[in-house]
Amino acid sequence: MAYAAVSVVQTGSSEPYSAVDAWKHRRAYDFALWITQTAQREPNLAFSDSHAAAVTRTEVNAVCNLAAMDATYRQGKRFKTWKTFGDSRVRPSHKAVDGQRMPLDMPFTVGGYEMMFPNDSSLGAPAGEVVNCRCVLEFDDGKVLTNSREHGLRRTREKLQNDASNNWNGANPTPHTVEELRELNQYAEERGIKLYNRIAFDGDINLIKAQIDTMAKIRADFGHTDFIRLGWKRMNPGDFGETSANHQQIWINALALRNREITELNLSVDNFLAANQATGIVAHEMGHVISGKLKKGITGLDIYKQTVYNVSGKIVSDDEAVTMLLTNVSVYSGSSYFKNNDRRCFDELIPEMLSVHYTEPNEYSSEFVKLLKGALE
Repeated sequence: MAYAAVSVVQTGSSEPYSAVDAWKHRRAYDFALWITQTAQREPNLAFSDSHAAAVTRTEVNAVCNLAAMDATYRQGKRFKTWKTFGDSRVRPSHKAVDGQRMPLDMPFTVGGYEMMFPNDSSLGAPAGEVVNCRCVLEFDDGKVLTNSREHGLRRTREKLQNDASNNWNGANPTPHTVEELRELNQYAEERGIKLYNRIAFDGDINLIKAQIDTMAKIRADFGHTDFIRLGWKRMNPGDFGETSANHQQIWINALALRNREITELNLSVDNFLAANQATGIVAHEMGHVISGKLKKGITGLDIYKQTVYNVSGKIVSDDEAVTMLLTNVSVYSGSSYFKNNDRRCFDELIPEMLSVHYTEPNEYSSEFVKLLKGALE
């Protein structure tokens, strides 16, 4: 077994070197070295049958997970999701990461320790997090977070499958007179926004006006002179809004415009989205509009790393910046996918930062917006 593991390190891979390859080789080497050193140090070491079985099962599961990650990477999939058995035997620390989704080459944090996959001890996880773990990984290609046509404020498909999604009970429609709707259209046009009435508006007039005011403020702050359309339509329950690929049309879920209290309750149920105020929806979507004006070669992650340096004086790596986003902003802000040549794209970073800044601004969001303004064409 030791020779087989070491031979992997020596032969390597004919494919381009990657973070996953590097990690795979290090894991194989560490495992082989552990076997060799243990045998040399304690030649007469005896394990009980149950202990031997637990060690064997744990290492076999680790190797199987490692092989699955390697095969997945070569198939072009770039994300992994931690899954438990969902029963009473699951460790609390593993239950806490159930359903968590990460880029393939980044570790999960389980019980305070980093683990690339279930049963992984190579990064320092103790036996209590590893031995007899039955958790598994599921993999995807990154398309669940975005697509080539539209971007928007939504929960991932995994979250829609695992959770009850948003609860819109009580978000009842409100009929409006022709005069009320005419006045609403005029209110929007005076602020450089054209309402797109695919279906008749049946929400809260004050709430849609607040969205219009937020759009107008962001347009003014960024000197955005293009006319923008704002509309509403039926969407999946877990979605709040979306922006067209040409950055000229914003849609909001019609349900999210009916009752502010219900909308904000849905927004704030977890840390998946940065917005916890209703106007954060349109602020997020305006982030996609503004992103379309970025100078070539500049990314939202570049701007965020500079923000961290300007505010705290710290120079952070890409991975460290992503960890800060996941911890301090939202899960969605740190979500990414891979484009040509394996380039990681964070399409939701700028929108989420604008969502924070135009609802509950802080030192980081203010600096980020200042830098973003200087990065536009």
